[in-house]
Amino acid sequence: SLSGLKPIIVYQEKQLHNVGKQEGIIIARTIGERKRILIIKKAQEKNIVMLNIKNPSEYIARKEEERKKRKESRPKERVAKKETKKRERGKKKSIRR
Repeated sequence: SLSGLKPIIVYQEKQLHNVGKQEGIIIARTIGERKRILIIKKAQEKNIVMLNIKNPSEYIARKEEERKKRKESRPKERVAKKETKKRERGKKKSIRR
């Protein structure tokens, strides 16, 4: 690679234990957002160079903010769905009687 480090593709957090000083990690593109954040945090703790993420701290902050926004909007939809299901069940029971 351009940095002079040997690239290692990482799929799991436990693979970080095998990374040496002359190696840099590339987080596989198939890894989900939650696990990607965990891998990045662990790599930062161990001072491992990440070749496919320019600014890891900024990346983590941005992604966690996005997850937080999604999570806040999600429960309202679930509650509404549960209430409509309960109403539908009540209607079905009244029809059967």
